[in-house]
Amino acid sequence: MSYDFPDVPAALLEVIGETATLWLSSVDGTVNHIYSAGGSESGPLRFDRIVINTYAAGRDAARDESERVRELLLGAPHETTEGLLDHVDVEVVPHDILFQSDSVNQYQAIYRVHTRPS
Repeated sequence: MSYDFPDVPAALLEVIGETATLWLSSVDGTVNHIYSAGGSESGPLRFDRIVINTYAAGRDAARDESERVRELLLGAPHETTEGLLDHVDVEVVPHDILFQSDSVNQYQAIYRVHTRPS
């Protein structure tokens, strides 16, 4: 049986808002870069492992934005035009990543986003 699952990274663009992107072209300002790192499914249930790299000017700004995104995601379920995101688990909490820049800092978090067919 074939199932049609939501495009989770695209759905998260809606949830996170204007700072989110799927294609990292610049780290000017505050940017949340979203990408999938695989996942698993069992019949009509699926989870996508989603990595979100947050870039901002200064460590505090990057941490605060990464924590803001975490709070948003944990407010699931999220109804989006891509479909329903049932539940979000934090797999790796937001943490500082060494980033070679004098003006930009990076934080990263990894989530499990649970979905079902639309």
